[in-house]
Amino acid sequence: MPEFQIHLTREDTDRLFVCKSLEGKGNLTGNEYAAELLRRELHRLFPASPQYDEDGQLMNPDKFTG
Repeated sequence: MPEFQIHLTREDTDRLFVCKSLEGKGNLTGNEYAAELLRRELHRLFPASPQYDEDGQLMNPDKFTG
């Protein structure tokens, strides 16, 4: 599984922890919550699984909702 390293501004870090608290996710670390949040947003933006043809071209770009 790929690993991503991101850097947030202080304001975005504050947003992350406020959202974490308001969602009642106190049992998660900041990194765990950020990963969950990113997965949720990715599924919202592209709910279907991306499908590729034999040349690696995306076959279902119409599934992107952003």
